[in-house]
Amino acid sequence: MIFVVKTLTIKDTVYEELVNIKGKEESFSDLFERLAKKEKAGIMEFSGFLSKETAEKMKKGLAKRKKEDIKQEDKKRKRLEKLWLS
Repeated sequence: MIFVVKTLTIKDTVYEELVNIKGKEESFSDLFERLAKKEKAGIMEFSGFLSKETAEKMKKGLAKRKKEDIKQEDKKRKRLEKLWLS
């Protein structure tokens, strides 16, 4: 097993919560792994929940909304550029 050292910055309150849910003999790496697996498993519960038609409608709706958001951001950027260049 290869270990990589990473530094994480978290709030004191989050650290205390992690300490409280971490097992006595459990490392933080083990805790994070356990929580990540639990989260992934939770998401997988919804696998197959939507029909293909509904999933496609949602996908198209999200793509449309993304395009609209990009257009709005472009408009904002152009307004800001005008102000900066004035």
